[in-house]
This record gives sequence, C-alpha cells and structure tokens, in this order.
Amino acid sequence: MEYPLIRRSLVRALCFVLALCLLFAGVACREKESDVAPPTPDTTDGKADETSGDEVPANGTPVELIDYPFSGKIAIVTDDMHHHVSTYWAAYYLVQRLGSDKIIHRTWPYDFVQDSEEMIRILLEIAEDPEVKALVINRAVVGTYAAVDALLELRDDIFIVYCNTPEFRTGVESKAHLHIDTNNELRGEAIIATAKAMGAEVFVHCSFPRHLAMTTFAARRNLMMAACEREGILFVDLSVPDPTGPDGLPTTSMYFFDISEDYSKLEAEHGKSIALFATSCVMQAPLQRYIIQVGAIYPEPCCPSPYHAFPVVLEVMDRIFDGSGMGVDADGEPQDKGRLRPVSDVVGDIRESIAARGATGRLATWPVPEEMMYTYAGMVYSTKWINGEVPRERGIIDYAAFKEICETYIYESTGEHLGVELNPLSISGRSYNNFLLVLPDSIVF
Repeated sequence: MEYPLIRRSLVRALCFVLALCLLFAGVACREKESDVAPPTPDTTDGKADETSGDEVPANGTPVELIDYPFSGKIAIVTDDMHHHVSTYWAAYYLVQRLGSDKIIHRTWPYDFVQDSEEMIRILLEIAEDPEVKALVINRAVVGTYAAVDALLELRDDIFIVYCNTPEFRTGVESKAHLHIDTNNELRGEAIIATAKAMGAEVFVHCSFPRHLAMTTFAARRNLMMAACEREGILFVDLSVPDPTGPDGLPTTSMYFFDISEDYSKLEAEHGKSIALFATSCVMQAPLQRYIIQVGAIYPEPCCPSPYHAFPVVLEVMDRIFDGSGMGVDADGEPQDKGRLRPVSDVVGDIRESIAARGATGRLATWPVPEEMMYTYAGMVYSTKWINGEVPRERGIIDYAAFKEICETYIYESTGEHLGVELNPLSISGRSYNNFLLVLPDSIVF
C-alpha cells in the first residue's frame, strides 16, 4: 500500500545532531563505508589509552563480568571510533579491565576498502606474537577475509571470531571458528511481534530502493509483511529519500516532518495505533522525535541499541560518559573520553526522559548495544575455548554456553532477565552451525 509523499521546503541545520546520531549508530545499517566523512587525525594510532591504569568501577561496564583467568592473550580488532564507536569502546574497556598484557586492541585502517595491505599487516603482527591464543574481529569488514588468509598461513592454532560479517561467501565459515551476527531476517517477525504487543494496528515500513535491493533487507521486509498479515496488521510501504542521493542527509533527516498529511490519513482511521520503522540510521533521530510528537509507536531502531539516537533525541547525551576524561579533540572542541556509564543507568535516564514527554510505552529497542555484546561474547567464549570449557573442534559451537554468556551480559548490564534466541545461518537448505544469528528480547521504555 503506497501513500503519496506531501513535500514541503524545510531548511534546518541538523549537522550537529546528525553527527551525534551517526556516532552512536552502531552497525549503521551496513551503509557503504565510503559514505563516511574523513576523520580528524587519530593521535592514539588505534590503540587504547592504557596510561592511567585505573580500574573500571564495579558497576561501571559489562566487562566487569570477566572474573576468571585464561592463559596467553586475546587480540581484538575493531573499527576505529570514527566508524563505530561501540565496537571501539567495548574493546577499550576489556583492555582497561584485564590489562594490555592480556588483551591486545588494534583498529582497522580508516579507509579499509583501499588499505587491504595495512589490514594484512595488522593481523600478521598479531600472529607473530606466540602468546596470542584467540582473535576477535568486530566488524569483519571488507578485506577481513584476505587478511585472515594471510594470518592462517602463519598460525592455524588461533581461535578466530568474526562479528558482523557484511557479506557471506561460501567457504568463509571455515576461516573462523565462530561467526556472530544479528538475525536481521528473523528480526522482521520479532519487530512485528513487538509492535503488536505495543498496540499497533498499522505498520509503516520506511525505506528506499537501494536498501530494498539488499537481500537481507528485502527478506526482512517480506517477513514483516507476512507477519502483519498473520496478526491482522495493515502493512504500509512508504518510500523515503535515500541519504546517499542527490539531496543528501538533510533532506532525508527532515523527511518525517514532511509526512504529516499522510500520517493524518492513517491516524483518522486507526488512531494512535500506528507503528513506524525506518531502515536508515540517519532517519532514527527525526523519526523518534516525530513518534513522540504524534504519539505513534516505535518498535525498534534499524540498529537495535539504546544508544541509537535515543540519547540525542531525549537529551541525555551528556550522561553517556562519566566525565572522568574530559579533554579537547583535534579541533580544540571539548570531548569526553571518560568511561561509559552502565547501560542500565543510561536506559534509566532514557525512560525518565520519555516519561517526562508523555511517551511511556511507545518506544522500544534491544536492551544493550548489539556490537558491544558481540565483542564481549566473542571474547568470553574465546576464554572458554582456551580453557577447554567448550569444544575445540572447528565448526562445533556450544550453543548453550554462548546463550548463557549473552543472557548474563544483558542481565548484568541492565538488571533485566531477558532471553536470547540463537539460530545457525541457513542458505539454500544448508545450515552453518558455527555462524550464530542472535536475537534477544526487546525492552519497552
């Protein structure tokens, strides 16, 4: 079902908000990496600051769950802070908690698409350290496969974990012992179930041709349509501007302030029981504002995380970090490089802010940032492999152990007992048992 777009000319400056939204976007919907603006110089050379030696407070971050030893070292390779801050911070705190003698943290080069040789150099340097027993890569970006091939020529005794693999290729499951990714297709059904539980009678899917041409996104949309039909929910397709299109991000970000007439038609027939879902990261902040303004339903961000746009929209960005590391960036602007506050504290701040706006029960998401959970789970499972607590044979994964790691992470991070569903990747009737697709229960603010 299509509704016409009623366009109005709106000129508003959203650069600051958009930058913050993208910073905490997490996985960023697998948008093309070449679309990201060049960074300011990174004086840390991709390495965590280990000079303070301070311990993270006992209630400070999920890495406090680590309380047992393992032999050797574990290397963690992440995006830098300019691409995905959540992957970087998760590894940063593992270094701070366990020490640089146990955790090696490296980052991919900024332009990894064009700098595959540097990626190979990073993994070869890791492989040359005989104490390294495991390697966690989050994200397994373009170029990872070739770099791991080079590592395997030197070492075949390292437990390798891929997180967030952008594209699956036949044979890649043999390159790593464990793959961790979000069950984006099954999310199609889960998001509809959440919307239904929140009272939705209409589900509006906001996307554009480039995203709908992606296999995973298209499959998720089809599952959403089927789930809506089963649940008696009206499914509505709404075509929105592509953020990489000629009009750029500002037009896309202002889109939801241009659809009031379309929304009014739906509201006149269905009241406030309308759920909206957008596939692009840059749409999340304006969509959340619109949801709160009109009293609609927001069942989940494109990238499920309490850090995805919520802190910006609800004005709690200043509470993400604890203020212990205030300084200035390369441009002389104030920058908080302190410790991340507990996820539970941030979620509590979001709940309070939503309640103050009269929107309690209207917005939902995952209980923890997906990429932070994957780095942590990959690291903890690696320690179990090193200690001989899980099968060491390639291709065999202890699902129960991995499920317990994820559910414990969520509980210790948020104080909520929530379940996690695990499924193997299945393509053309073949299941890849070491490629785990993760889907936790959601929280409603």
